[in-house]
Amino acid sequence: MKKLNESEKELKKLVQSLLKRKAEIMPVVLHVSQSGMSRVIMFLYPKGNKIVDVTSLLGKVTGYKYHNRYDGLSIGGCGMDMGFHVVYNAVSAVFDKNSIKIANSIYN
Repeated sequence: MKKLNESEKELKKLVQSLLKRKAEIMPVVLHVSQSGMSRVIMFLYPKGNKIVDVTSLLGKVTGYKYHNRYDGLSIGGCGMDMGFHVVYNAVSAVFDKNSIKIANSIYN
């Protein structure tokens, strides 16, 4: 098992909490480029009666750049669910096994 940095530890704790509460991370597409080949996505999850932004945490773990103008992660690519792609990559970075099952459980 690999050693996790602080952001990865924080994400692992968050994912475990989401699994316990059966809560999900929700993507919000803020901007799509004119060509359709990239988009800016924000990631949120419910906590009690509040909505919490976990965009920067996912960016730190996955390495996707934060887009200051639109306040989300800049994701290149098309033809698939790019929100799930980011969540899956983040989960894969912190869990050794069952990444696809865990990602499916916490993604809306």
